[in-house]
Amino acid sequence: RQIELFMHQQWKDGAQYVRIVHGRGLQSEEGIPVLKPSILHWLEGPGFRYVRGYAPELTQENDYGSLIVCLTKKQSGKDK
Repeated sequence: RQIELFMHQQWKDGAQYVRIVHGRGLQSEEGIPVLKPSILHWLEGPGFRYVRGYAPELTQENDYGSLIVCLTKKQSGKDK
């Protein structure tokens, strides 16, 4: 819910890009990420209306703990 509120507010304010830091999941149980797949699922599902595209910010290990998200443009008179 927090990511939805954040994204909606940024979109409503006319932001072009946002950074979402979800971590790499290194401290998760058995090293399996929890937030990363949840965020990706949200971006590709319910959050798709706000998202034009996204790209990971890669580390030297070719892993990532954050995403840069390009937001769609707000249509005048069509926001919540």
